Amino acid sequence: MYYGISAVVGLVQSVVEVYRDIDEIVEAIMSASRGLLEVVGVVSRDLSIVSMRSSGESFLDEVEAVGGVIMSVVYDVLRSIDFSSPQEIRIQLDDRRYLIIQPYIDYFIVCLTKPDVRIGFIELILEYYRACSKKSTEPLTL
Repeated sequence: MYYGISAVVGLVQSVVEVYRDIDEIVEAIMSASRGLLEVVGVVSRDLSIVSMRSSGESFLDEVEAVGGVIMSVVYDVLRSIDFSSPQEIRIQLDDRRYLIIQPYIDYFIVCLTKPDVRIGFIELILEYYRACSKKSTEPLTL
């Protein structure tokens, strides 16, 4: 199948815009959390890290990979038994931090909180940005 150069350029521009939007949303979530998040990132369904911000910890890749694997497995298992897709997975860790994973367009948002946070505040921030994305982002097609 042959696509004209303008179609390819248009697709590339669309992909660049989606990635730029994802970077902006990750930055906005980190900023809006007022220091309550250690890591915010977006992982693709193939577990590639699309965008990530951290408050300075050195285990970013591990947090994103674990979050992506957990959501991908749960999502696939629930879909295979005809259950609805999960809206969020929240895991409380031993040190009272939370690993929060949410579907986002065709990706997953993965967050790691600091210990003893107001989890409702973090969930409101995530819900706000997920709602914004539903209004403005459409899947890319050729």
